[in-house]
Amino acid sequence: MKRRFVAVLIASVLTASSSMSVLAAEVEEVVSDEKPKTVVETVEEDEALDYQEMDTAEAAENEEVVLSETFSEVDANGLTWKLEGGVMTISGNGVIERNRVFTENDGLREGIISIIIEEGITGIGEAAFHGYRHLEQVSIPNSITKIGIESFGECSNLSNVSIPESVREIEEEAFAMTGLKSISLPDGLEEIKGWTFADCHSLTEVSIPDSVTKIGEGAFNGCGALALISIPKNVTEIGAVAFYYCRDLREITIPESVKSIGDGVFLECTKLQTITFKGDAPGINKDNKYEIAPFDGVTATAYYPSGNPTYTEEVKAAYGSGLTWVAKDMPKMSFTDVNDIDWYYDAADFVFSRGIMTGMTDTEFGPSVKLSRAQFATILYRMEGEPEVAYDPAAFPDVREGQFYTAPAMWAKSTGVISGYEDGRFGPADEITREQMAVMMYRYANMLGLDTSAEGDMSGFPDAGRISPFAEREVSWTVGEGLIKGDGGNVNPQGTAERAQCATIIMRFMEGYGL
Repeated sequence: MKRRFVAVLIASVLTASSSMSVLAAEVEEVVSDEKPKTVVETVEEDEALDYQEMDTAEAAENEEVVLSETFSEVDANGLTWKLEGGVMTISGNGVIERNRVFTENDGLREGIISIIIEEGITGIGEAAFHGYRHLEQVSIPNSITKIGIESFGECSNLSNVSIPESVREIEEEAFAMTGLKSISLPDGLEEIKGWTFADCHSLTEVSIPDSVTKIGEGAFNGCGALALISIPKNVTEIGAVAFYYCRDLREITIPESVKSIGDGVFLECTKLQTITFKGDAPGINKDNKYEIAPFDGVTATAYYPSGNPTYTEEVKAAYGSGLTWVAKDMPKMSFTDVNDIDWYYDAADFVFSRGIMTGMTDTEFGPSVKLSRAQFATILYRMEGEPEVAYDPAAFPDVREGQFYTAPAMWAKSTGVISGYEDGRFGPADEITREQMAVMMYRYANMLGLDTSAEGDMSGFPDAGRISPFAEREVSWTVGEGLIKGDGGNVNPQGTAERAQCATIIMRFMEGYGL
């Protein structure tokens, strides 16, 4: 099992050398009685492996994929397996078990690039599709409630899986060592079990529902490309080495619900810059066997609630020696129009806790209120830290001194983030359109020196032709970066933006770029 393999690897590395280097030949002896595994080696930064290229090379191995094979049978459980043109269709009632025909016949197994599981199937059993290396996509029906241990393990080309809401249980290593790039877990799932997505080297984004209360040991171990993840507000426990060597992760927030974190939970997340603890200091689960500080190998700023007595010097030291601790006020939202079940709750909490967006009043956030150009300029100005600027009456003829938006407008003009209308006006009270927001965000990103080369596929939006010429590149960038994901299937460029939508875009922008 992968969990045993990595446990031995980490333990041996820690006891053998502080440089965290290990020879593959040494590890091979540990797993010599098992089938070969992809080794997640911990190396110095300048020697880091390119995991994606390694996976691609291993998956190919110069073998020819035969798509002309056809096959049909009814297995011992009464399920019908039919293979034609690289597509496997499985139908019937019950749980899919590992089919020995494909286990023992490399030619048939290697020719499968797509699997369609039809309604009536209730579960995917242990290692059912383990090692189907040319499998690229799977269609899972709403009748499935459980995905078993190692069911898709080592399917190195599997990049597209949609898990239906009916699934309530995903067992250990279910998607370990696959080619998944993003995954959205179903609402109702309560636990991400151990090593579920371990060594998914192409995985960049994970959506975890609020129903999840536990993230298991090694759940995302070795997901080196994972740059964006949000821990839901109901998670109480994060297991040992859960995010070990997630080297692209830059920011993480530990919600106040988290009471326990495991050894080495963020071990060697070398790009992690900001850690925010929202509640009491979580305990370190000493039932784990690694005896590694949770943030060992991490150099970052750790924010914790001002005046919270649980953050003693002893506790801080136990988390890792590379953390710089800063006390910070952690205001809690108390808006009557924002509930924890609302789709925009996390985004509203994100911008509010950072002082980027405040409420319309002390009790109302105003999620459906249309956003004005003055308000959006103020949001960007706060994101930049509210630098001092001088008032210039020539900047915009309709911006008077002493308004809440005066300094933001002056800053936006001087930096080129906002140029104004053709007649020179700023239009502070005008409701901002989605394409105007895209332009301002694009200019702000360029001002920060961020990579804005992303281009979205606009062919899926029927109203893409309505984008104004001045905003075409900028809107494409927001789609490519995942900042805007459509409005009822449209990009809606001239539509106005609501405060909840704006909060979501700001959160995606800051998390995506690690700001």
